[in-house]
Amino acid sequence: FGGYGDPPYDDGDLLAMAQVKRVVKPGGRIIVTFPFAGKHRIIPGFERWFDIARVRHLFEGMHVLAEEYYAPDKRVFGRWVNFAPVSFEQIKKVDLIGCQGCACYVVSPSPRHTF
Repeated sequence: FGGYGDPPYDDGDLLAMAQVKRVVKPGGRIIVTFPFAGKHRIIPGFERWFDIARVRHLFEGMHVLAEEYYAPDKRVFGRWVNFAPVSFEQIKKVDLIGCQGCACYVVSPSPRHTF
């Protein structure tokens, strides 16, 4: 996103995931956490809020082994300080309150039957 003087790449997340996929060992797992909301957003120079369409694009050709979602549930002095587990249906609505939740995915380039 051009932070710290780096050049901006609109699809830097996709480029990074392609490199991770290339170097992970066969049968390896990749754990990824990121801001998640009902709508894809880019905050220039700072971060990307993923939506389900961007997640599918990010993990295209990979196998999702696990996914978890967390939404803010407690404010202190105007800042969110606690996140609680929520369902996919609940996390899609988070951006309606002007903030993002968090997603955690475990993916693998090859199928795995167990962890």
